[in-house]
Amino acid sequence: MSYRELKLLIKNNKEIGSFPLVETSENMILLGSIPRHHLMKEIERHTGRERRIQVASKWLSQAAARAKEELERQQFAVQRKHSEQKPPPQEEPRRRASRFEVTPVPSIVTSPASESSNSQNENSDVRNHNFNLCQLMTKSN
Repeated sequence: MSYRELKLLIKNNKEIGSFPLVETSENMILLGSIPRHHLMKEIERHTGRERRIQVASKWLSQAAARAKEELERQQFAVQRKHSEQKPPPQEEPRRRASRFEVTPVPSIVTSPASESSNSQNENSDVRNHNFNLCQLMTKSN
């Protein structure tokens, strides 16, 4: 028997104070009886406004969860598509800051540029010295 049929039965038979409870409609083994007002309360608890609101809120939360899952699935697919198109730029690993104070050291060794200019100066000095020696020798002869 459906809830609708039971409601109609209660509505049409207002003179009945309690209803029999049977095992099945085929064998009709009597299990007990239930008063009319208890039966109406149970029907209301299972099919009434509060129960419908509870079921509707459950459906809405399930629908929201499915929509959220679908949105996450779509976002994941978009991210995967973008990651396949171009690899993300590689960031260089950052060095950890030193625990010690870093101060510049004055240069003891000359730079390669200054070395080459020094060697040129030395070569020109040697040439000048040789030239001067040659001049002295020719003057003395």
